[in-house]
Amino acid sequence: MTIHLTAADYGAVLPIMIVLGGALCLLLTDAFVKVHETEIATGISLATLLLAFAASAHLWAVNAGPAFPQGAGAMITGDRFGQFFNFALLLSSALAILIAPPYIRTSHFDAGEFLSLILFATAGMMLMAASLNLMVIFLSIELLSLALYILSGFDRNRPRSQEAGFKYFLLSSFASAFLIYGMALIYGATGSTNLIRIVNVLGGHAGTVASTHTVLSSPFVLIGIALMAVGFAFKLSIVPFHMWTPDVYQGAPTPVTAFMSVATKAAVFPAFLRVFNLALGAESHRWFGILWALAIVTMIVGNVLALSQSSMKRLLAYSGIAHAGYVLVAMSANNRLGATAVAFYFIVYAFMNIGAFALVLVLESRGEAGDEIATYRGLFARSPLLAVATGVFMFSLAGFPPTAGFFAKYYAFAAAVQAGHTELAIIGVITSVISLGYYLRVVVLMFMQPVEAGAEQVRAGPLSDFMLTASVAGLFVVGLVPWFYNLAVQAVQSFFHFTT
Repeated sequence: MTIHLTAADYGAVLPIMIVLGGALCLLLTDAFVKVHETEIATGISLATLLLAFAASAHLWAVNAGPAFPQGAGAMITGDRFGQFFNFALLLSSALAILIAPPYIRTSHFDAGEFLSLILFATAGMMLMAASLNLMVIFLSIELLSLALYILSGFDRNRPRSQEAGFKYFLLSSFASAFLIYGMALIYGATGSTNLIRIVNVLGGHAGTVASTHTVLSSPFVLIGIALMAVGFAFKLSIVPFHMWTPDVYQGAPTPVTAFMSVATKAAVFPAFLRVFNLALGAESHRWFGILWALAIVTMIVGNVLALSQSSMKRLLAYSGIAHAGYVLVAMSANNRLGATAVAFYFIVYAFMNIGAFALVLVLESRGEAGDEIATYRGLFARSPLLAVATGVFMFSLAGFPPTAGFFAKYYAFAAAVQAGHTELAIIGVITSVISLGYYLRVVVLMFMQPVEAGAEQVRAGPLSDFMLTASVAGLFVVGLVPWFYNLAVQAVQSFFHFTT
């Protein structure tokens, strides 16, 4: 069979190609440029992300469709749903890169290698958000994971970083085996790895009613759903597949932790949605119970275990686990409002979670114990901007109005209520109240405790100051200006295009 590719096919992957090109450019520059390496590498990285953002904006405007044809379907899509998550991924990468230079200098990292790996991981994440084929989803997971394995263990002088890289590699590889085996079983039941083709088969649009009934009654479908749920749950830090998360987050270099805490989830959730809410939408009665149970246990365990943490990175790791549970509530609703809530959540999450890691990074860049929550005592007296910004991030993570974190949780819980699953929303609200115990503890230490004698003033640096200011502004603007939520609504309209 001859496949004819057009300019539209290559245009659909233009943002991904730009990011990959920028990563290769960084490696070449690193080989020849030996002065001002960190500044040049940072500039190239941010310029690459800006170009990729412009390309994604163009694809959004033209509302590009499926690309790279495969039989009756396509391998990827340039639709608005994928582009919306591209915006979230590019934003996450940019925020992480903005706060990275001081840490790179302090840790004596090779800036070109470090930042190029972030770009390679970003490219894999963008490909995953655009995937319409199970094999492309798996390959994109491996691309982003390989880069994150290396980044987690990048600090070769710290045994904890080496442990983080090895632990992430070992457990992630195990989870990938579950995922690919689940995909193989779905292929065995439906005869295709293409999501659009799977929708047609399971929805009764391909073949006779009898043949469709045979597919639906196949044990391969149920086992495949269960195995894929395990694989996705690991990547998303969903309980009980979360145990790697606190250790890896604490051991990895802080810019890497900040990046992967947001970007990995922002890449995997759209693929999770495409596979379960679209391709396996007709089988929702089989997978809803799994997601329902995972959402509840994830919200409870993440918030309860965060209460006892003395490490900021571990606290934010358990916080991220809890937030994965909130997003899973929206996904479990299996409706348009739920998909919209998932998309909107990650624009908000990028600002508040990467911003929260900035405090750790700034203090570590000064040689202080930035990971110890106890060292934040009286921080407001040492750095008013850093303390106020971190306070806003904590309030937003907790879901206080009028920050965008409140609206993100509201839309997620509203989707569950609309779908008739009020119990999920109630448990989400209760666990959000529990989270006040650890978010407000950080705020109280910074603003209501006296500063230690002899403590020096803290200056974050121009790039970090810009990032903090932009993130705080973003949390209010995204929450209060309806335009951003309307973009998420438009994205979800293209998401459901294939089933209408």
